[in-house]
Amino acid sequence: MPPAIEVNKLKKRASGSLPVVWKLRIYVAGKTPRSLAALRNLKRICEQHLKKRYRLQVIDLLDQPELASTDQIVAIPTVLRSRPLPQKKIAGDLSNTEKVLLSLELPTSPVEADDVLRAISTGEVDAFVQSHNSAGQVVALQGTEEPYRLLVESMNEGALTVAGDGAILYCNSRFARMVNTAREQILRRRFHDYIALADQDRFASLLVQGLKNSSRAEFTLQIPGGGHLPVQLSFQVENSYEIPAVALLVSDISELKRTEEALEQSRREELRIKDEFLSHVSHELRSPLTAIALFVSILKDELTGPLNTQQKDDVQTIARNVHQLSTMIDDLLEMTRARRASLMWICSGPRLALRLPRWSPVLIQEPRRKNSLSKAS
Repeated sequence: MPPAIEVNKLKKRASGSLPVVWKLRIYVAGKTPRSLAALRNLKRICEQHLKKRYRLQVIDLLDQPELASTDQIVAIPTVLRSRPLPQKKIAGDLSNTEKVLLSLELPTSPVEADDVLRAISTGEVDAFVQSHNSAGQVVALQGTEEPYRLLVESMNEGALTVAGDGAILYCNSRFARMVNTAREQILRRRFHDYIALADQDRFASLLVQGLKNSSRAEFTLQIPGGGHLPVQLSFQVENSYEIPAVALLVSDISELKRTEEALEQSRREELRIKDEFLSHVSHELRSPLTAIALFVSILKDELTGPLNTQQKDDVQTIARNVHQLSTMIDDLLEMTRARRASLMWICSGPRLALRLPRWSPVLIQEPRRKNSLSKAS
């Protein structure tokens, strides 16, 4: 173009007779809901405020990631105003018209940075752009659609994404409340920091296993400040990241543990009461039985006078049945001690072996004694 013509255009533009053409670029990451919404809102704003005095270029960074480094794109979607100078940027879905107009007009760069942070914190971006070998690398936030985001944030379990080395890449608000720590501080730590030292190796093994297939186990989390929280950790393979990672679901089982402890205590109390009752009943039966056995012995020895043959047979029958009843009472007491020994074995294993010789013959001989008692009757 001849210099004279260019000078005339500049003069007309300076005088206001030639309209200024706004050149805008919108950077998206594919056809995601927010990218489409940002493009739709931008076209609406341009038609309302710029009429036909704008040129809009749509750049998909998934196809051309190297362009992100040139214009220093941090979040997606982002709009860049390249003309008129100076350049301006705004990130997000552009749903707030006033903020879009304000951001395009304000000249200072801190406002752009604040706007990017605002868009990220309110969930208006689809992806981040990271510098990589002098080019931009798009890191998409997979599954960040609003229903999924709301589901993860409102669930009653802690949800995290953990890298293969234990670094926490993401956590929801529920896990932050579990460990009583701000999410910004959690994302700077490794999950190992919340695991007791004695369980570090076991957790590391399960984390490696979780990179290949699903697994779960119970742990006790160490809460900053000295607290402890029993949880169940469920590991699931996460394939949406370029680095090895697992999706980790943290379920609070403290209420379940309290319920189990209460049930165990109730069961032990029930067994104790039952044992006391059986001991009491056995004692109450043994006292009169001892007196009966004493008088049977007196009759057998004929201390009160001689007995005929029929009377001797009757006394023998009484003595035999007294002996059987006494044996049954002994067996009842042995069974009570056997149950106690069984409880001891559950807690400490080998102790039951010390008790077995004392009560196992009773169990074997029990049917035989019952048959003898029925014959004697």
